[in-house]
Amino acid sequence: MEERPLAMAFVPVQQWGGLWEDQEAFERGTIFRDLNLPFYAAEELRLPGKDQEKTEREKLLLDICRISFVLDELTLYLDTHEDDRSALDLYREKS
Repeated sequence: MEERPLAMAFVPVQQWGGLWEDQEAFERGTIFRDLNLPFYAAEELRLPGKDQEKTEREKLLLDICRISFVLDELTLYLDTHEDDRSALDLYREKS
């Protein structure tokens, strides 16, 4: 047993595809529609105060969080797909 690996991972290369809009991506935890896989043991995410009135300052801070999240996701994707022009263009647009 010592000569055999405990496990082997197979991770397919991610393809550029359909993206969620910023708000939807922020709530789902990914900008990529293909990576939005349901986890049936989890409950639906409910953001605090989602249905309540927000001040202008709160709205702006939430917008910053959304854009920051999208930029982080794009950065991770571009780490392994540095020649993807669509991703680079979107990163520049969101920046």
